[in-house]
Amino acid sequence: MTWTALVPLKAAAERKTRLANRLSSRERLDISDKMFKRVMAALEQSPGVSRIAILSPERPAAGPSLWLRDQGRGINAELPIALVSLGSRNVIVIHADLPLVSAADIAALIAVARYGVAIAPDRHESGTNALGFKDAARFPFAFGPGSCALHQQAAGSQGWLVKRPGLAIDIDDGDDLDFAVSSGFQR
Repeated sequence: MTWTALVPLKAAAERKTRLANRLSSRERLDISDKMFKRVMAALEQSPGVSRIAILSPERPAAGPSLWLRDQGRGINAELPIALVSLGSRNVIVIHADLPLVSAADIAALIAVARYGVAIAPDRHESGTNALGFKDAARFPFAFGPGSCALHQQAAGSQGWLVKRPGLAIDIDDGDDLDFAVSSGFQR
């Protein structure tokens, strides 16, 4: 069974704006690019992933040739449209800001997703950093504050949490950056 990975990626100028009080715009873009490359490498090294697509308002300089234009409706509105074009079965949605993610983390997400919906919470178990679906048709995406609980509720008895440091550690703000660095991320 092969899987499609969809990676939402904001426009360069919109990435990691909550780090503006700590990092210059160049540093924020550099960190964002480094994390995106890490996510891409983990997906490319994962034997279960046969196709990778990027959902972004601008074509990324590096990455797979499969690019879906984000029309600016917000991630929760964009994802169902993107998944229709990709097919909604055997798909994972993974954020581009996971500095320590590995192919083993991707394999763990897929292993759980084979049975329904795999939900990878952030380290606070509030947000969602990745989702895996046996069938994503009509899934009500709820990325944003409290998304982990909302995704669990939507998945019901077919949803399971996948708690792994590589999927849980993301960088949204200064505390996240400090935690990632203390966990091994090298800026």
